[in-house]
Amino acid sequence: MVSLQGLSGLEPISDGMVDVQLRCLESCLGKSVHDCNNKELGAYGEDIAASYLEARGYEILSQNWRCVFGEADIVARDDDELVLVEVKTRLCGVADNPEIAPEVAVNNRKRGTYEKLALMCYAEQSELLSVRFDVIAIKLIGEQDVLMRHLFAAYSWDQ
Repeated sequence: MVSLQGLSGLEPISDGMVDVQLRCLESCLGKSVHDCNNKELGAYGEDIAASYLEARGYEILSQNWRCVFGEADIVARDDDELVLVEVKTRLCGVADNPEIAPEVAVNNRKRGTYEKLALMCYAEQSELLSVRFDVIAIKLIGEQDVLMRHLFAAYSWDQ
């Protein structure tokens, strides 16, 4: 996990969304974010997201949970709710990486995959009362600064 600074006093900016500015106190990368490939940046973003969720009181059940249908970045428990979290990470200020919102990359195909994953995961966690799909969008700004958007219930089964 990554140690984070800046988690106090978080308030939603609108229904179902929290914007957070964080500082990573330590990096598990071992090199500059600018020297990382997309897979390494994605894993780093997932570690940041998991640390954030734990600090918010979520229980992380699994990272990179796999089944026949694919992989969920983070599977967590929030009270009596099973939460499947898709994490999208982008490096800001890079010429070949347009400054768009990372969460836009969660398209209908990805949503369909997560719905199938949820069925399989829920079978393993049947004591939980419901399933929620969250998206965490991370923008890495330099080596330590992070802008993160947490979209609660970003989509539902019937969309």
